[in-house]
Amino acid sequence: LLSFAFLFVFKDWIQSTNGNDNALFVKYYWLILPIAISTALFNLFDNYAKGLFDTVFGIFLSQVLIRFLTFAAVMLYVFKWIDFNSFVYYWAAAMSIPFVFMVWHSKKLGGFSLRSSRFLKASAIRKEFYIFSGFSVAIGLSSLVVNTIDNLMVYNLLGLGMSGVYCFCLLFGSVMTMSYYVNIKASTSIVTAALDNG
Repeated sequence: LLSFAFLFVFKDWIQSTNGNDNALFVKYYWLILPIAISTALFNLFDNYAKGLFDTVFGIFLSQVLIRFLTFAAVMLYVFKWIDFNSFVYYWAAAMSIPFVFMVWHSKKLGGFSLRSSRFLKASAIRKEFYIFSGFSVAIGLSSLVVNTIDNLMVYNLLGLGMSGVYCFCLLFGSVMTMSYYVNIKASTSIVTAALDNG
C-alpha cells in the first residue's frame, strides 16, 4: 500500500527524471508495482526459511532461476519469437515467479502460519529482537542504496542506453557474490538462535 501510494503521488516527478530518455520507463511504469510486491513477499518468505536455517532454495531462486528466466526471455526476443512489448512482460513475470515457489517452499518447511502469535510479547529476548531487527532494516536499506546508487549515477550522467550496458557488465561480477549471500543468510539465523539460547 505504501509503495502504491508513493508511485501514485510522485508519478509525475518520477517519470520526469532525465528528460526524454525515459519513454520506456513511462510506458511500463505500473509494472513496478507487481514487481515490488512480489519482491517484498519473496523476501518475507525467504526470511522465514532463513530463520529455519534453509538458505539454499532462496539463493537458487533469486540468483539462478531469475537469471535463467530472463535469459530465456532475451533469447525469445533475439530470435524474434516475441516482440519487445511481450519481452517486457516476460521479464516482469520472471522477476515475480520466484515468489510463488518461495511460498510453496515455506509451507513445505512446516510451522508457517499468518495468524498472530503471543510468543514475541512473552519472550525474554523481545528487546534484543527489536534492536537486532532495527539494525537489520538499516543494513538492508544501506545495502540497497549502495547497490543501486551507481546505476542511478550512470543513468543520470550517460543516459538509459549506457545504464543498460553498465548493469549488464555488473551481472558478470554477481556470480562471485553468490557464496557471500549464502553465508550472510546463514549467519543471520545463527545469530538469532544464539540470542534465544543466551
